[in-house]
Amino acid sequence: MKNKLILTSLLLIVTGSITAFAQKKVTVVKQVIEKYHIPKTEIISLSPNSKSTNPSGETEIFIKKFDLEYNAKGELISVMTYHLENDMPTYPFTFYVEMDNTQQIKDISLGTDTSTYKLEYNDNLLDTFTYANINFRESKTSRYTYNKKLLPSHISISTIPESPTPTEISLEYNDKRNLIKETYQNESTEYTYDNKQYPFYYLPYGYTVSNLLSSESLMFTNYIQQNNVIKSENTKFIYSIDYTYNQNHLPISARITSVDKNNKDKARLLYEYEFVYMEINASITK
Repeated sequence: MKNKLILTSLLLIVTGSITAFAQKKVTVVKQVIEKYHIPKTEIISLSPNSKSTNPSGETEIFIKKFDLEYNAKGELISVMTYHLENDMPTYPFTFYVEMDNTQQIKDISLGTDTSTYKLEYNDNLLDTFTYANINFRESKTSRYTYNKKLLPSHISISTIPESPTPTEISLEYNDKRNLIKETYQNESTEYTYDNKQYPFYYLPYGYTVSNLLSSESLMFTNYIQQNNVIKSENTKFIYSIDYTYNQNHLPISARITSVDKNNKDKARLLYEYEFVYMEINASITK
């Protein structure tokens, strides 16, 4: 009888270890390539040794890449950002993300001793997000308020020592849980979306490589953007984004143009983006 109980216990342990996790194929972003178009008349020795990739045109193109890395659970653990000059990577910059067992961010690190991030949660929702730079002796703390659908509806940002008065941001969403209006210091930005999948839909928190693709105010909150911004408009500019998609309805390229409301006849190409995807086998809990 004793041996039978031991055998049963061993079977339960083994069975539990086999059935507790399953492999799931997930399509994730492997790399993002950003091409920033700057009119040559506006360049002030931004990169004096670089060669123009468009020497006969009116703009200089600066290329930046984002390389993303994931762990066995399919969680984003690092993003390395670097510029290309003469086809060589320069100015590398990496941030690291550490997740806990509840898919909350445990820590964010820049790989340096000069900057720190601190995230505090309340009822599984991000309550405060604090960035501090030791060298400059400054810090910025964002405090979040949520609506009935548990989406961030208000952000209060305090900066020390720059501004003793907090910056207030209010946010509104549509039925698909996409941000449609962001009001910042009495100025609003309104967003329009397509019906395709946002590239970073699989992350458990909000993420973007550009404030024109998704609001940076909602980075690392529980806001998971569903679709892609095709138009954003504020008091001064209208931004339009044209995408091409793959067979899985994910963007593989984006072109962002802007129009000054005071000169609507002239559109300016600002950015071009390329999204490179890969499939990973992520371990998920059953």
